[in-house]
Amino acid sequence: MKRYLILLTYCLVASAQSVLVNPGFEEPGEGGVPKGWKVVGESYQVTRVEMGCMIGPGCVEFTPGPKAAGQAGILEQTISARGLEELEVNWVIAVNAGPGARASLNVIARDGGGKDLGILKTAFNTQPLNWTWALTTVGTPIPKTAATLAFQILIAGGRATVDSTALLKEVNRPAAGGDAMSVLNRTALNNLMAFAKVFGVVRHFHPSDQAAEADWEALALDGVRRLDYATQPESLARRLNDVFAKVAPTMQAYVGEPPPLPEALQPAGKTSLVRWKHRGFGQKESNVYRSEREKKPAADWRAEDLYVVELPRGLRARVPLAVFQDLNGTLPRPKVAAPPAKQEEPVLYTGADRATRLAAAIIGWNISALLPVCR
Repeated sequence: MKRYLILLTYCLVASAQSVLVNPGFEEPGEGGVPKGWKVVGESYQVTRVEMGCMIGPGCVEFTPGPKAAGQAGILEQTISARGLEELEVNWVIAVNAGPGARASLNVIARDGGGKDLGILKTAFNTQPLNWTWALTTVGTPIPKTAATLAFQILIAGGRATVDSTALLKEVNRPAAGGDAMSVLNRTALNNLMAFAKVFGVVRHFHPSDQAAEADWEALALDGVRRLDYATQPESLARRLNDVFAKVAPTMQAYVGEPPPLPEALQPAGKTSLVRWKHRGFGQKESNVYRSEREKKPAADWRAEDLYVVELPRGLRARVPLAVFQDLNGTLPRPKVAAPPAKQEEPVLYTGADRATRLAAAIIGWNISALLPVCR
C-alpha cells in the first residue's frame, strides 16, 4: 500500500513542477473563466464549471456558439519564458470530448516585443471520443530567444470538457536518482497508450492466480521501460505479450487477424470459472470498497468473456475476463517464472525518474477510469 501511494503522487509532482497559473482550473476568475486564463475569439462559450470534472472541484466546459462553424474555441494562458530557455517542456491535459469534438494544443513563442516566433508544437487528439476522459500531450524545446510562451487549448467540432493540465520542465540529461528525461515522440506515446489500456484491463479484470498476487507497481514500471520505443507494431505486440505473460498467460496482443485461442480457454476435464467482482478499488485492508474473485460453473462461460481492447498503431489485445480453474488453481500453469511476491519493505520511487512518473499516471488513471465507484 505504501508503494502504491508513493506512485500515485504523480499528480502532486506534476502540479508542484508546473509553472502555469491555476493549472487544474480550481480557482474561478472573472466572467466565468478560470483565474489566469483567457478566452480567445467568440466562436465558443468557454466556462469554468464544477460538475463532471475528472479531478478536483473545477474544470472547463467548451460549448459551440452561433459562430462556431469551422472555428475552434480557444483557452489561452501566457507565461514568462524566463528559466525555460533551452529546456524541454511537456504539457498534458485531460479531455472529455463529445461526438465529433477534437482537441489540440498549441505552444506559441513570442519575443520581447510580442512578435510571434511561431508555433513551436501542435498536438492533436484525432479520435473523437464519446465522453471518455483521455490525455492529450505535447512536448517541445524552448528557444533561447523566447520571452513569453502562450499555451492554447483548442476544441472544435463539438462540446468538450478539459481538466487537470500540467506543464513539466525537463532537461535532456539524467536526473539525480532517475533516468534520462526526453520528450516522447508520437511512436513512444502510442506505445505507452497501448500499454496503459492493456494494463488496466488485465490488472482489474483478468482473474488469474498470477494477476491476483502480482506486484502491479513493479510491472507498470517494467512495462513503461520495455515498451517505450518499440518501432514496429509487430514488435510492440510481442513486447506486450512478453510483459503480461507472467500475469495473464492467455492474453494475446496481435496485429491483423486474431490468433487461435489458447488451449487453457478450451479445457477438458472438471473445471470451473472465476471472474472478478468489484465494488470500487478493493484492497485486502479495505472495508468500504471490495474486489474479490467469484467462482462460477464452467458452463457460465460467455462470448463477452473474451474482451478485445482496441489499441493504437493497429493493434488489438484479447483479454479473458474469466478463466478456467481446477483444484490446483487457474489455467494455464505459468510457463515463466512467477512474478515476485510483494515485499513488506517499501520501495522508494523518485519523481525525477520519467518511467516512475509515467507508471504512476497509468496506475492512477486506470483506477479512476475503470472502477467508477471511486470517482
